[in-house]
Amino acid sequence: MKKDELVYRRIESLVLSVVWLGQLANKKMLKEFGEKRGMPNFKEVHFELFGYIDPDGTTITEIARRKGVTKQSISKTVMELIDMGFLEARENPQDSRSKLISFNLRPGGGMLKGFEVLAEIDESIAADLGASTYKTVLSSMQKIIQKLETENPGFSIHDL
Repeated sequence: MKKDELVYRRIESLVLSVVWLGQLANKKMLKEFGEKRGMPNFKEVHFELFGYIDPDGTTITEIARRKGVTKQSISKTVMELIDMGFLEARENPQDSRSKLISFNLRPGGGMLKGFEVLAEIDESIAADLGASTYKTVLSSMQKIIQKLETENPGFSIHDL
């Protein structure tokens, strides 16, 4: 394969474009958190962890299992997110020896600040694209997500 063909395939691939978009969005979020929200210690590893936590809470052991790492390696990141106000730990009603880790959705919590940043980024993109194009792109991406979710049972945005 020649270099030109590789470049063409990268540019013309929807999947690679979505992956690249996700990476750029993460970088934008990190920059916004650091500059506008005074959270310079928020890192990509923090974003990555959110996908392994259920809305009702998940134990550190289960987060580590889902991520394919040891409990010890994930504990530090979980504690950092608790300290920054993104996550909270509460008693596990099924097992008093463990805690359930869940999103901190209280006013002033990190998750609500994150949603504010997301809304600002979305509004900026919608302004650049125009409302109609923005809605069309979003709708198309949601259809792609639904298709891929049906091919990957048990892995859904609704499970997050």
